[in-house]
Amino acid sequence: MGLALMQANRPKDAEQFFDMVLAQDENHVPALSQKGSIALSRYQRQAARDYIERALEIAPQAPGLKVDLASVLFHEDDLAGAERLCREALRMAPGLPAAYGMLSQIARTNGDFDASRKYAEKVIELAPQKGGALSSLYASKKDISEDDDVAGVLARLEAQETTSQRDLTAYYYTLGELFHKLKSPERAIFFLKAGNDFRRIALKSEGHLYDRKHQEAVVSRNIQLFTKERLECRDRGLDSRRPVFIVGMPRSGTTLTEQIISSHPLAFGAGELPKVPEMVGQVTREVNEAGYRVGFPGWTQVVEDGTYAQLAQAYLDYIDELNAEALRVTDKMPHNFMNVGLIATMFPDAAIIHVQRDPVDNCLSCFQQNFAMPHTYSTNLADLGHHYREYRRLMAHWRAVLGDRMYEVRYEDLVADQERVSRELIDFVGLEWDDACLAFNEQKRSVKTASVWQVRQPIYNSSVKKWKMYEGYIDELLESLGPDIVED
Repeated sequence: MGLALMQANRPKDAEQFFDMVLAQDENHVPALSQKGSIALSRYQRQAARDYIERALEIAPQAPGLKVDLASVLFHEDDLAGAERLCREALRMAPGLPAAYGMLSQIARTNGDFDASRKYAEKVIELAPQKGGALSSLYASKKDISEDDDVAGVLARLEAQETTSQRDLTAYYYTLGELFHKLKSPERAIFFLKAGNDFRRIALKSEGHLYDRKHQEAVVSRNIQLFTKERLECRDRGLDSRRPVFIVGMPRSGTTLTEQIISSHPLAFGAGELPKVPEMVGQVTREVNEAGYRVGFPGWTQVVEDGTYAQLAQAYLDYIDELNAEALRVTDKMPHNFMNVGLIATMFPDAAIIHVQRDPVDNCLSCFQQNFAMPHTYSTNLADLGHHYREYRRLMAHWRAVLGDRMYEVRYEDLVADQERVSRELIDFVGLEWDDACLAFNEQKRSVKTASVWQVRQPIYNSSVKKWKMYEGYIDELLESLGPDIVED
């Protein structure tokens, strides 16, 4: 029953049955494996590791469990450990598609796109119904042919007797991307809307919904509580310039910005760190257990001033584990724009960089992306416009209260004048200029976001005003954004 519910994209319901199995047999390996998968899908990495390692203790020769653990290590940025486990699994089961799929992700993260495509092709050969492998195959392929590529994807889809909702969703996103590359906006938007509709259904089944009123309320509460006077009080946090926070909408240029800074010999690019959101959740739970019925940012009114220094120290300890040597460590979790007030309180001297992009280009790029994280607003063009307006409202507040403590960069300016903007970025984070920052695309570091291919290339401007091709097909987005933002 649990497996059937998982197939129907109902993990919350399925989990109840896996718990019933484990209540009767705590060593039931398939149930432990499924619990690990569910925990990982919720970004509960330690819980996922615990379930999968327990299953491996019972069944050490199970190749699928090794791939499950490799997935956990991949999310923990231990790419070498993840690759080792996948190769162990393939020695035990040479035709295991999941192992090749994980190797494709690892290679792509490391910038080895030829190897990534090779592994993706192996998955397609072994499990032609897997839509995700097609997405990996075409993510970095430049030359697209309708007769070969589109026809091939459609033929594979038509050949499937049964296809899971997840795989069908991946097929639709892939077709949307292919038609986008072929400059066929009508067909691209058709498949992108279908993919986003399926993804929204899956997210809803997991309890993820975009609530406009809730988003408006949280933004308003941040504006109300984090005033200029409050943020000018510098005695709550720690005086460290080591963290560099890069915020903005997803797909706005945050990865490119981090890549430039992390190319500096004294900087380390840590990627999208979950630490600040995790700490927000932790304090929220503690405050509610203490009897306060309040979330973030409301709990900033009830916690002791010493809490901020404790959180700051916990964050510094966390990035020390990632890199103890670098003078600056970047954290490019885009949606930390919701936590800028907390960050500025924890680290009054830390650099905060806000990356902006043409609003319609930014939103359309989100709509084209089958995100790993549940960005619920991104599955609907009208919701995207609403979310973007709220993001802009909050960023206007941070701009007003932080002043020169926050540096703002426009993606289009960076593309048009790379050296000038790069020099300003390096100066803002308090480092001396180094010419390595102009050769960011040559840097050999792991990049796990959707921009992994772009940041391996020199600066290019083909993504500027790409939305113009879609005029007439994205009216819901343009109306939701409003003319004041569209024309900005």
